[in-house]
Amino acid sequence: MADVFISYSRRDKAFVQTLHEALTESQYETWIDWQDIAPTAEWWREIEIGIEDAHTFIFVLSPDSVTSDYCRAEAEYAASHHKRIIPIIRRKFPKEEQIEDLAHLQWLSFLEEDPFEPAFNSLVDVINTDLEHKKIHTRLQIKALEWKEKELDNSLLLRGSELNGAEQWLLQASAGKEPKPTELQGEYIAVSRKGATGRQRTIIGTLSGLLLLALGASGFAIVQSNEATAQRDRAEKALIDVRTERDRAEKALEQEQTAREAAQAAQVGERTQRRLAEEKQQEAELAQQAETVQRQQAQAATKRAEAGETAARQQTILATRQRTRAESSEQTVQQQREVAEIRALSAEAINLLEVEPLRASLLAIQAGGQYIKNEHRLDPQGDTLNLVQSSLYEVVSKSLEANVITEHSEHVAAVSFSPDGERVASASWDGTVRVWDKNGNEINRIGVEKKGTRASSVEFSPDGQFLVNGWEDGDFAVWSLATNRIQEFEATERIVSPQEPTRAPYTFGNKGGVLSLAISPDSKTVVSGNVEGRIRIWDLDKKTFKEISAENCPTNSFPNRSCRINAIDISPNGQTIATAHADGTVRKWSLQGRPIGNPLEGSSREVHAVFIDDSGTVISGDEGGKIRIWRGDSISSAWNAHLYGVNSISLISSSGNTLDTIVSAGNDGFIRIWNLNGNSDHPIELPAHQSPVSDLDFSPDGKTF
Repeated sequence: MADVFISYSRRDKAFVQTLHEALTESQYETWIDWQDIAPTAEWWREIEIGIEDAHTFIFVLSPDSVTSDYCRAEAEYAASHHKRIIPIIRRKFPKEEQIEDLAHLQWLSFLEEDPFEPAFNSLVDVINTDLEHKKIHTRLQIKALEWKEKELDNSLLLRGSELNGAEQWLLQASAGKEPKPTELQGEYIAVSRKGATGRQRTIIGTLSGLLLLALGASGFAIVQSNEATAQRDRAEKALIDVRTERDRAEKALEQEQTAREAAQAAQVGERTQRRLAEEKQQEAELAQQAETVQRQQAQAATKRAEAGETAARQQTILATRQRTRAESSEQTVQQQREVAEIRALSAEAINLLEVEPLRASLLAIQAGGQYIKNEHRLDPQGDTLNLVQSSLYEVVSKSLEANVITEHSEHVAAVSFSPDGERVASASWDGTVRVWDKNGNEINRIGVEKKGTRASSVEFSPDGQFLVNGWEDGDFAVWSLATNRIQEFEATERIVSPQEPTRAPYTFGNKGGVLSLAISPDSKTVVSGNVEGRIRIWDLDKKTFKEISAENCPTNSFPNRSCRINAIDISPNGQTIATAHADGTVRKWSLQGRPIGNPLEGSSREVHAVFIDDSGTVISGDEGGKIRIWRGDSISSAWNAHLYGVNSISLISSSGNTLDTIVSAGNDGFIRIWNLNGNSDHPIELPAHQSPVSDLDFSPDGKTF
């Protein structure tokens, strides 16, 4: 007979093994089916017997167990036998899949994030509650089932004290104890009592027969049958009276014995109480003597402590004065060190301005950030401020324009540096994509046949082998830099979504204008986004793509402004895609097209710029001019960066997982360099253009953008 039966899904087997081991160590015998075999009639009967023999039925709740026909059948069978059922939840599941027989019961939480030991202790407490009641319930149910299976065999009925105990248990259980008695148990106990009464009548009949024989020997049995019957009834009554008197006598004897034992116990208790009282009185006298001695010792110690306290107070005052002087000296040294560092950064920025203007800008920003943090503490006279201001002024006033290219006839939407830093590509609303050398001379152009549509995006591949660009009519091209020709692609497979593959020919393009592009670091994948909110992940080797769309923007939706994808970036390790949307959100995706986490919400305006690093940190810029930094799902910092909107964000430098410096371009015509470890209110400002700056890109050596 087992203490516990465990019902579970095979997918929770590892957890159930841990639970089984803990129950076994706690001396509980557990019935559990470890076999993963097809069910048969013999197998199910073993399950039923296991449930019948167990005192407690534990059901491990999970999405798999609540939908398993076998687990549900086990729970229903346990409920039909009024077993004590303890549901424990391991994995959460939809409320509508709840099992009816378990819905009204209190669950114990064994979720994966819950500590196991406290949860197991709670389970043991529940198992031990009314344990004797549950054991009697199980024992009677087994006897009743055996009696029923053997066609109500009277030899299996309860008798004597066992019957009396069962009736007493049934009376207590009917008062609300769990598990409740089954109908079969009630019937079994009732038939047992009826059988016992029948046997008593048989005994009385036998005695009456003997009495009739005795009367017959006197000559009255044959002639006076009515008298014999009356005499038999009187004999039965006399026998019952005798038994009643015997029971009363036995009960009186038991009461007398109980009273005698109680009196003896009272005498022993009285003697014990008297002895304890005497001992307590002696202890009190000794304690009073000890208290007197301790009081005298305490008075002497108090006098010594007062003298020592006075001396200690004097020593403390002296030590405090010395520590104050030391701290003041240490602070002065630290201030001098910080001032020297700020002045050194400012001087180095000025010295490097002619040869490394970008590094000079970063050093000037760093010096300015450190000064702003400690302005009043470090520079009460303002001497250091003059040097910091001088370095920042020199950086801003002497930032050099290497070239100004004015060959495009309309707005320039995007630019990109080649990996070797020798070429620059530009995409314009005049419908052309052009390639220039670093001196501003045009090398080549593509898209001369695309008049009437705008070129919206352009990107060099990291391996330098090809150039990718997109147009607002939905097309994009892959241009081989080795042959200086646009390569045409035809593919045979289109994956509309990661979950629903279909096959159909397609042209290498998008339905809906291509607003943004990004290329993976290994140059094997291109990610494009269009005005309809569709993202396509292109495999350039297989010439296939996966098409996904943001929530509320299905692939067959009519174009609407809120679905538009304005910017795309891929992390340096090539594992994560970040997309900026017109609905004010930023979303993250795996390179396979699966969404990562929830949309990053925080802007009420369109997001036009996005950057993501390997740790998943995202920097975004919106139409309202605000830059936000996201770590995880929350905003770690945000500030107003541009007057009319942020169009582009690039990382300049980082230290490990910490982003140090970024540069942004905005509709106000400014390019601003931000020290993320300093004060965002004091960037370096470059008044680059008289009109909005749409895009910016850094050369590989970090010296030019």
